[in-house]
Parts: sequence; structure tokens; C-alpha cells
Amino acid sequence: MRRVSPAESDPSTRPPRRGIATVWIIASVPAIFMLLILVTDIGTVWQARMELETAMEAAALAAVQEWKATGNTNLARTAAQNFAATNTVLGYPVLIASNAGGGGTNDNSLCEGDILLGNLTSAGVLEASVAPSSTNYYGARVIHTLQVPSLWKTFAGVTFGPYLIHAESVARLQFNPGGTPQLTRPVSITCP
Repeated sequence: MRRVSPAESDPSTRPPRRGIATVWIIASVPAIFMLLILVTDIGTVWQARMELETAMEAAALAAVQEWKATGNTNLARTAAQNFAATNTVLGYPVLIASNAGGGGTNDNSLCEGDILLGNLTSAGVLEASVAPSSTNYYGARVIHTLQVPSLWKTFAGVTFGPYLIHAESVARLQFNPGGTPQLTRPVSITCP
């Protein structure tokens, strides 16, 4: 076993290790920036998702209220579009398609459209081809998907975003005097 001389064990006689902190800092800066990018992007996407959910909820509630008040599906769709646009996502209005022009009872063009009007039964089934009756509910489903760009785009050759966010809201309004709108989750959706 090798013996260590007192000069070797004395820290003041060891060779200096200057510059090692600089190496560690240089090596960790890219990782710190990547973490910063991820944190800010996650925060932006979360904020956009919350704002889109709020816009969809307002649009669905406005649609059922207008539909019951006027009995006009076009006015209900316009109310939904106006309320969605009033509630912005990251400062931009939410523009949803009316999904009108399919004819039939509720004038739905597509089952996958942004606005779907129909009879929302007490069992939770949104029937897109059935008109609301006195024993059932006016129902509106509003759905939208947006692209949220990354705040950073590209860093060190790595591209971030865009991110897709999706929100859906369903509202119903009981067909009786004093019926109030409420958000709900449908069990299923039936289309012709």
C-alpha cells in the first residue's frame, strides 16, 4: 500500500482546479434553456386550453338559451359564434363554424361540426335529428380544436410546437317556464 506524504495530503499543496465551475456552467446552460422552454410552453398551452374551454362553455349556453327563446336554429348558431368570439384564446377570438345547412329538424350539416343542436334527453343522449319536446331538453354541443404556437419555435436545432388543443362543451335547457341552462356531459350522440 502506498503511503501518502504530508505534502500530498495538504490541500494547499495540491494543483489548482480552476475553471471546473466554468465547464459545468457551460455544459448546463443548454439544459436550463430547454427546461425554460418546456415550462413556458406548458404554461401557454394550459392557459390556451382553459380559455378555449371557457369559450366553448359560453357558446353552448348561449346557443341553447337563444334556441329556446326564438325557436330559430340559425339565431342559436349565431349566438354561439358570437359568444365564442367574445371569449378569446391568447388574445385572439375563437372562430367556430356554424355547421348549418343540413336541413332536417335542427339544420345540422355534419355530426362532427363545431355546433351541433338537438334534443338532449334526460338519459343524456343528444339526438341531433330530433327536435326538443316539452318532456325533453334543448341541447347544444360546441367543439373546437386550435393550434397554439410555441413561444420559442426553434432552439439549438430543436423545433417546438405548434401544439393542438381541443375543447368541447354541451349545454341543455329544460323546455319549461324558468328553465335554466346548465352544462352537462352527454352519454352519447346520435346522428342520422
